[in-house]
Amino acid sequence: MKNYAKGDEFEVPISPRLLGGFGGHSKDKMGWATPYIEQLKQGKTVQFRPRGNSMAGKVESGQLVTVAPLTAAPKPGDVVLCRVNGNQYLHLVKAVRGQQFQIGNNKGRINGWTSRQNIFGIVVKVG
Repeated sequence: MKNYAKGDEFEVPISPRLLGGFGGHSKDKMGWATPYIEQLKQGKTVQFRPRGNSMAGKVESGQLVTVAPLTAAPKPGDVVLCRVNGNQYLHLVKAVRGQQFQIGNNKGRINGWTSRQNIFGIVVKVG
């Protein structure tokens, strides 16, 4: 599904990475969270304001979040910055099965399973 900005006489496609957000179906090599993931891989804590409503109740759209590098295995209920099936998300860990982690939003949607190496950081502060 493409996102469009409406002009007076035309529609211009917008890259999902420009939208920023909790997650997306971007097949682009560089997704909305790539700059933050790179910093987390270097051991840095990052802050950003995700957009969207998939995490309402835990993280509101535009609310400042602080994400720290992951130092231990996440557990259900943790909000993590991760990649699932090529897409980047700031979503919940819903379940753990061995070394696999099920990721989903706060509305009940499940994104899928991913490995520990695809979980880059954990939310340590909201607001």
